[in-house]
Amino acid sequence: MSQVIKKKPSLEKVSPDFGNSILVKQNVKNFKSKRAFWHFHPEIELVYVNKGKGKRHIGSHLSYFNNSQLILIGSDLPHNGFTDRLTAKGKETLVQFRP
Repeated sequence: MSQVIKKKPSLEKVSPDFGNSILVKQNVKNFKSKRAFWHFHPEIELVYVNKGKGKRHIGSHLSYFNNSQLILIGSDLPHNGFTDRLTAKGKETLVQFRP
């Protein structure tokens, strides 16, 4: 189960709306056109996956989950999206903020 990505992660720019210190997004996954990418950012990220199952790849940790999942990711920690085209059936809510 340990299939760690050897590619260098990309820096993702997180841009909250003007006057806000946090960014909140809700994504209903459509994987025909999008693909999760290996990335990092200085913001802390809280992810809630509702009504779905998928794969979590955070740092060197790779595992699968069923049902709902609440995940806290530290600053500058490489990670992928949490559902993919084979396991997606839910939606993600992301909250990103500076430490």
